Amino acid sequence: MSRKELRIRAVQFQMKGERSVQNKRQFDLGQESSFAKLPAEVILHNEPYFLVKNDAGYELLSALCPHAGGTVMEYGEDLVCPLHFWIFDGSTGQCKNVYGECLTAHPVFVRDGKLIAEI
Repeated sequence: MSRKELRIRAVQFQMKGERSVQNKRQFDLGQESSFAKLPAEVILHNEPYFLVKNDAGYELLSALCPHAGGTVMEYGEDLVCPLHFWIFDGSTGQCKNVYGECLTAHPVFVRDGKLIAEI
């Protein structure tokens, strides 16, 4: 089987709502209007994220703490890791109590009224 045929087959097996772009995947999160309250919890491939909106626009913040991998939870306007109480800004993912740390952020853009995440 040629490389071209393998690429065609790979595209045919990609999951619905997902497409590959330069080693990143794009995920259709749904209609922008369906996310009335932010941050909003989003699960992609069994990985937890928070959809947020800030000066950069929409972003997906990983809900896994960069310190010990604990699942970050919403607490008021912040996101908090219950393992060691790292506190992250709920719109930017910047850690408030450990300088230089932040949640991994992925860009999200609007296409035809839908939010598309690039991971």
